[in-house]
Amino acid sequence: MIRVVLSVALLLAGCKRMETPTGGDFKDVTASMVMTGMTQYMTTEGLRRARLQGDTAYVYDDSGKVVVKGVNLDIFNETGAETAKLTSKTGDFNTSTQAMIARGTVVLVTADKRRIETEELFYDPQTHRLWSNVQTVMIENGQRASGDGFTSDDKFQNLQVKNLRGKAPVKIQF
Repeated sequence: MIRVVLSVALLLAGCKRMETPTGGDFKDVTASMVMTGMTQYMTTEGLRRARLQGDTAYVYDDSGKVVVKGVNLDIFNETGAETAKLTSKTGDFNTSTQAMIARGTVVLVTADKRRIETEELFYDPQTHRLWSNVQTVMIENGQRASGDGFTSDDKFQNLQVKNLRGKAPVKIQF
């Protein structure tokens, strides 16, 4: 009996010395939860449309918002084939709608090697649409075009650029 009491006392004493996870870098975080190495799948009618991965995610339960740092987003078509890869510094993910806004050095590369660069890009898997309302650069087959934003379906078959400047690759409309 004495051994049990001593073991419990030592265990409790050890627990008191542990640092709380809210110390250090997380003491001023207002998020409901902080995750490292997060992965979130976006689906439409049971089909996987995208996989969102992030270095760190700040979850805000009251708004359904997740702020992601170090974004990697893989976009898939209805057969599960990857149609594009996106990277950005940060992103906001809405847990209710599964829509996402990527921000900061956004680079999207399609399966056919088209490259889209912008500072802010919106993705809505429910409407199968991607768009940007800020300066956008598109590179395809060595040709470079820019515009004041773009809109596209998630298959990248109907890509339109606002106020196109430069030589437009064949697949880009204006």
